[in-house]
Amino acid sequence: MKKYLFYVLISGVLLQVGIISARAEVGKLKISCIPEAYIFIDGQTAYLGTKAKLEIHVDVGKHVVTAEASGYMQEQAKVEVFADSTTELNLSLVEADQDRSQMAAIPAGNYKIGIDQKRIKWITKHIGGTKKDYTASVPKHTVNLKAYRIDKYEVTNSQYKKFIGATRHQAPQHWRGDTYRKNQGDYPVTHVSWNDAAAYCKWAGKRLPTEAEWEVAASGKKGLVFPWGRKFREAWTNTERERFRATTITGRYAKGTSKFDCYDMAGNVAEWTADTYKPYPGSTLSVADADQNLRIVRGGSFKSKPFMTTTVYRNKLKVDGIYKDVGFRCAR
Repeated sequence: MKKYLFYVLISGVLLQVGIISARAEVGKLKISCIPEAYIFIDGQTAYLGTKAKLEIHVDVGKHVVTAEASGYMQEQAKVEVFADSTTELNLSLVEADQDRSQMAAIPAGNYKIGIDQKRIKWITKHIGGTKKDYTASVPKHTVNLKAYRIDKYEVTNSQYKKFIGATRHQAPQHWRGDTYRKNQGDYPVTHVSWNDAAAYCKWAGKRLPTEAEWEVAASGKKGLVFPWGRKFREAWTNTERERFRATTITGRYAKGTSKFDCYDMAGNVAEWTADTYKPYPGSTLSVADADQNLRIVRGGSFKSKPFMTTTVYRNKLKVDGIYKDVGFRCAR
């Protein structure tokens, strides 16, 4: 939308008194896809396809249209829309063979976790947050880990449904009975407490990852600030910057994977870990700050600011808490 400054001349002085917006030219975009697909225009505005064809009015110009649906590979196309005309676009989704039960192998070794004052200063300057936000992440220290495996993807609704069917465990409160919302089978399960997550992992023959295991899988051997590197990449993760304001299909952000090939370790949903909250060894925080009723949550979510999605940021939540932006992945 074009904007024009509005000035008025008063006593020989030119003053800006407002802004007048002119409506941009629009055209019609007709999209054909499978009925259950979610349609995204330029990665921001989402439409749930309830029928095979979707007709919308968009600004004239070039756009990127993305279609995705549970069980299918994502499809993306570039299209140009012209004024007072209809542009047709057909998006054909191909069934995916993506196995969301895959696990990444992490070798045994000594790894650095946590953060030092120098990096805190850099993060708060270039990414956000304050020194206080990282108090619990200090100091940077070495941990020795045995070889382990960790899920490449967050546990999905469809995976959790199998667990409910086999054990009669209580379903998440926002589900309809024992069924998740339509077309969200490959979305991360949420509204699950730490106890729910631990029960699922046990049923699956796995366990929740320790906090150290989670951080190493996210930050890699070099201890990166984000799973992919040093700089925040808005288009590589689902945070408050992406404007979806909700979860997305697990594995959607291929460029945002960690060096150990784990998806969504920044954003989408924050993740439960096995550990009770307590200060790091050598921390200036009192051991009395440890709380058996709190568990460490990592990674940030679709609601999080960028600094909360760094690989070192520690959050803590009540063990029996239910949250719409918290899920989990398993380890073994």
